[in-house]
Amino acid sequence: MRLLALPDSVRRYIDEGTLSFSHGRALLADPDPAAVAKEVVRRRLSAPATEQLIQRRAEGPRRVWHSRTADTIATEKTLGQRLGLRVRLRLNSHEGGSIMIRFETQAQLDHVAGLLLGGAPLAAAAAA
Repeated sequence: MRLLALPDSVRRYIDEGTLSFSHGRALLADPDPAAVAKEVVRRRLSAPATEQLIQRRAEGPRRVWHSRTADTIATEKTLGQRLGLRVRLRLNSHEGGSIMIRFETQAQLDHVAGLLLGGAPLAAAAAA
């Protein structure tokens, strides 16, 4: 019965067998089921893939990561030399970015944590 709430064009896809009832149930969750149905048919998506598409649409646009620039590369190099570890920067257009510091040993982690915590040992900071 809930499928009757779908637009005529989507119900037609279901009646023709182009889309399944599972597709229809998934489409009920989207504010524009007709537009999504067209994309699903065009891309020949399965019902689970349709659910994923609708979920991604509900989450909104993905972050846009900026490409690596000369400044970004230089900053990575400087930080990496200072820490003695590999550093990677990821900058995005909405929320700033992140710094990834690769370490392989507990001693390297302790060193980075000590620098971030102003010289305090990692164990002392965890106890505080």
